Amino acid sequence: MTGLRIGVLGAARITPKAVVQPASRSTAVSIVACAARDAQRAEAFARKWDIPEAFDTYEALVNAPEIDLIYNPLPINLHAAWTLKALAAGKHVLCEKPFAMNAGEAAAMIAAGEQHGRRVIEAFHYRYHPAFARLIEWLRGGELGAITSIEAHFNAPIANVGGEIRHQVETGGGAMMDLGCYCLHQILSVMNTKPVTIRAQARLTPQGVDETMQATLTFAGGVTASIHTSMSDEFARASQIKIVCDEGEVTLTNSV
Repeated sequence: MTGLRIGVLGAARITPKAVVQPASRSTAVSIVACAARDAQRAEAFARKWDIPEAFDTYEALVNAPEIDLIYNPLPINLHAAWTLKALAAGKHVLCEKPFAMNAGEAAAMIAAGEQHGRRVIEAFHYRYHPAFARLIEWLRGGELGAITSIEAHFNAPIANVGGEIRHQVETGGGAMMDLGCYCLHQILSVMNTKPVTIRAQARLTPQGVDETMQATLTFAGGVTASIHTSMSDEFARASQIKIVCDEGEVTLTNSV
């Protein structure tokens, strides 16, 4: 094993695509261990993805000395607790989006990273993509003029089956938290400032999470940004952000 040694919390569906498979193509990182609350599940995941070691508790993983970085793809309501424990154990953390259940948790996670001298990063991969980097370069360099408006959407059908956590209030479910967070993060990255006003309207499921949400953010100078996000099956999977400027516009499709 070479490079940065990664330990994976849980056996989430996103883990192979997000870190295991990319790590197998890189000499800079390696997946050295995984953990699950059930020992058999951890061992099965390790065998399937050729991970050298499996732990039967999250505590054992975050405290293992042979690990440099913890990947945290647990349900959103567990992001803060296990990120804080990993940072206290001297590990860097790559935490899945959205970062936390609320701003207070997010602030505590950032503060802990600074306190322990460790990096804690939210896993929005698009921000490191050359296309998005070029977009920011154009906008900051003034090639397109001033931004006048932004439109972003991310829709993906997510059925409420099998205890789906994205349909549960207590685990941070809802279209905005799971899908719309990309739109919001992209808009804030492009604008590089906080909005002055926010208006939003949601359609809730019987479980009380937002199945569909539309939001409008207004920034200083009158720039408006709109978000549409839904996990209803009435919308096909699609994502896009369109930035309109005085002297041109840019659209990124399927950028998340």
